[in-house]
Parts: sequence; C-alpha cells; structure tokens
Amino acid sequence: MLQQNFMMQTANSGQSQYIDQARQYMKEYMDKGYLCGQAAMKALARAYKIPLCQEIIHQSLSFTEGGGVGDRCALFQASLVLVGLQYGRISPKQNRDVMRQAALKLAEEFRREEGSYFCRDLYHGNRELCIRLAGKAAGILFDIYEGNKR
Repeated sequence: MLQQNFMMQTANSGQSQYIDQARQYMKEYMDKGYLCGQAAMKALARAYKIPLCQEIIHQSLSFTEGGGVGDRCALFQASLVLVGLQYGRISPKQNRDVMRQAALKLAEEFRREEGSYFCRDLYHGNRELCIRLAGKAAGILFDIYEGNKR
C-alpha cells in the first residue's frame, strides 16, 4: 500500500517539485526550532506525503548532528528511513535486494555529489547547507523511486 502511494506521487510530479518542497519544509521546521534530525525526517516525509507515526518523528531526533558525534548526516539518515519504508521487507523470507540497492545508490550519490554523507565533513555550522541538502536528498529519493518503477 505504501509503495503504491509513493509511486503514484512521483509519476504525477517532477523531481524539481520534491527538491523545492523539501528545501522549503526543512527551512520551515528549522525556523520553528526543530533540530536537523527531526526537521529532515519531517521535511522529506512531508514532501513525499508519507505519513509518519510519532515514534519515528521522536526517534529521528537521534539523527541530529550525526547522532551527536558527527556521524551520518540527518538528511542521509532520514532518507534511509524512507528507503526502508518504501522497500523494506516484512518477512525474513522476502528478498532484500531492492532495498539494499536503493540504500547503496543513496550512499553513492551523497558521496559523489557532496563528497561524503558524514555530518562532520559537511555541516560546519552552516544551516543553509542543511536546507540545500534537503533538496539533494529529495532529488536522490526521486531518482531511486523512479528507477525502481521500471
């Protein structure tokens, strides 16, 4: 059900719409005082119209500033959650290759376009970068969703 929801949305909209919305929502949430972890999760999910339970939103605070130690960027982490929601398996007997390939593409694109997906390499106190990266993450997700429709 959720997978069909994502696919129908990307079929009806262009990549730039998701990029623009993710940036707008990221800025909006940061302006409201959300830290990057929750802002990233809420912004990307909102751009793709993906409903999230309060537990996921609450848990995403742990993504902030790379888990507090400069590890993986909150936008990268939030994107991984959305990849898992889209392609994750419910049963251990289900194939996990689509999800693994989507996660690999996400990591490769972040590294190729930004040089890293680690907060310590990217952030340096630059809030505008986080807003720009929200668009980058939304664009990569769009490419993953569209590529897996074929």
